[in-house]
Amino acid sequence: MKQMFTKGMLSVLALLLVLGLAACGQDQAEGPEDSNGQGSAEEEQSQDSGDAGDSETNNDEGHEDNHRDEEESQMISETLTVYYTDMELLSMTQEEREIAYEQDGQPWFAIWRTLQSPQNDEHVSLWENVELLNASLEDGILSLDLGQLDDVNIGSTGEAYAIQAVLHSYGQIQGVEFIAFTVEGEVRETLFGHVSTSEPLPVDEQLIQ
Repeated sequence: MKQMFTKGMLSVLALLLVLGLAACGQDQAEGPEDSNGQGSAEEEQSQDSGDAGDSETNNDEGHEDNHRDEEESQMISETLTVYYTDMELLSMTQEEREIAYEQDGQPWFAIWRTLQSPQNDEHVSLWENVELLNASLEDGILSLDLGQLDDVNIGSTGEAYAIQAVLHSYGQIQGVEFIAFTVEGEVRETLFGHVSTSEPLPVDEQLIQ
């Protein structure tokens, strides 16, 4: 009887040992799969992050391109005949120039900068050292407020050419019929001592015959 009990216990122990070994083997077999599964998930997550980064970069580049296109589309360009004088102040000269300015703005300052900078070396700007402080158009009168003129000495002929260059250059803009000159906000009887500027001048005024 005792011998049978001992055999039974040994059988139970052997069965438990077999089951334990089987369980360990299954855990070891599943371990790599879990590890591989986790690695695959991490790789997929990394790839998704990379794709998202590329998408954001492309979106940023597209936004910058669109912004540049919008800025370019907001510019207006016109071709005007801009007037200067020759180097001896004997006659008026002219150049066909492209004037570019913002769509929601006005061309007054762009034209003034062009008046100051002839492209032909034989042409002279008599406004090179004069700053345009302000400009506005109302009821056909373009008001140009100039900076100090104390250091400008161009004589009577030079003054006539200078003012006529302004009249004829700005007079090509639709709606401009007269030009009123002021210096630092004040109306002057004359800008340089010869041509009267106390009243607005018509853009077709011929100061030099």
